[in-house]
Amino acid sequence: MTMRSQLGLLFSLFFMGMLLTGCPYESNVPVTEKAADIPSNFIGKWVNVRDFSPFGQTTYYEFQSKDKKQFTITKYEYADGDESNEPSVYKGHFSNVNGTLFMNLIYVSDEATTYFASGGSGQKIYYIYRVRPFKDYFVVDGLSTNITETFNTSNELKSYIEKHMKNDLFFDNGQEAVLTFMRKP
Repeated sequence: MTMRSQLGLLFSLFFMGMLLTGCPYESNVPVTEKAADIPSNFIGKWVNVRDFSPFGQTTYYEFQSKDKKQFTITKYEYADGDESNEPSVYKGHFSNVNGTLFMNLIYVSDEATTYFASGGSGQKIYYIYRVRPFKDYFVVDGLSTNITETFNTSNELKSYIEKHMKNDLFFDNGQEAVLTFMRKP
């Protein structure tokens, strides 16, 4: 493997856990296998309020529905006014836990990246976020990376979330972890 290939692989691995500039809880199972409906105002192009610049290109995210339940997110990054690299693509679905929406995301990548990110198992890795949609914006925060439990089934994970989701420490609430998205102008 050439040095350039190795750097490309490392770069890909780095961004796998950083979809929304934070590192959310990683799970081998989604919160629920059964997907909740996608909120009607979720589809479209969005920017992280913190990244927005009225003076040039801004990194943005395009949310597209595959159907009523499944979606893809494509992250387009810009540097110095030019698209800096290949877009990052994620696929996912929502889970509804007692009226709260959770996003289950999988980084869509080449097989080598998936293999190394999963510790050689090739198993899917879900990034779990809580999503609070509003009319013209939505807020996203990840489950705390301090969760040490592992879950073998979605039912186990969902039960754990139901039990602990009222606790503020259950979510990463730091300035870098809570993200607000507005429609791309």
